[in-house]
Amino acid sequence: MKKHKSPSKEALFAKMRENKVKVTSQREKIIDCLLSTSQPQTAEEILAKLKKSKAPGKCDLVTIYRSLHQFEKINIVQKSFFSENSAQYCLNDLDDHHHHHHFLCKKCQKIIEVDSCLLDSQLKNLEKKGFREISHRLEFFGICPDCAA
Repeated sequence: MKKHKSPSKEALFAKMRENKVKVTSQREKIIDCLLSTSQPQTAEEILAKLKKSKAPGKCDLVTIYRSLHQFEKINIVQKSFFSENSAQYCLNDLDDHHHHHHFLCKKCQKIIEVDSCLLDSQLKNLEKKGFREISHRLEFFGICPDCAA
């Protein structure tokens, strides 16, 4: 397990521009919220943070979801599901071109990034067989070392 490395705001904006995604004030506020913690956040949590902040301008839930979808398409964020219907988003390390998985502690609810994908070789085998645009989701649940002690 490793600590997630957050990209700089400037690197995120550069990636957005590179992919023809406009850097708007609303998207900047969403990026600020994502940068404020290493823990994945729901769109609703981001909205709550924005409502508490003193930053001028309006950002509604629809705008947040649309922006997160754009960010996911250009690999700025990764979407995970830790409960049945609640997508959570975290920033990707822009220097690492692989996705990552998470471990959710059932006691303290801490979410920890898992350093590698156990399915990389299987994905390569599927690509060799002609499958394209392959994706998967894998989350681990259990008790973290801090809670187990």
